[in-house]
Amino acid sequence: MVWINKVKEMLGIKSVRPYEFEEQDTLVLTPDDQVTSKEKIEKASVKTNPVTVKHKNHTTQSHKSETRKSLEKMTKVKIDELAQERFGVELDRRRTKEIMIDEFLTAQKKAK
Repeated sequence: MVWINKVKEMLGIKSVRPYEFEEQDTLVLTPDDQVTSKEKIEKASVKTNPVTVKHKNHTTQSHKSETRKSLEKMTKVKIDELAQERFGVELDRRRTKEIMIDEFLTAQKKAK
């Protein structure tokens, strides 16, 4: 790399090196401009209210009631699994979806 710089100098090309900087003005603080660390903290601090986080109790969580419309969007398998999970009722998957929905809604009314 040294010979490249020598060739540039012979051709009159000025090389710019990353460590060659022009002089910059320096900032000098007077004693009046200096701030103590305590004043910095007071200026930067923001008063906030305490936050309380409460955990949800999953064992007492009540399920939302399913409607006919919401059940019609589900598959027969999903309806059967939901009935087993919530009410302990096993629906007959060989029957039509409409009959399964009726049985699910009946089980839901009994559970209330």
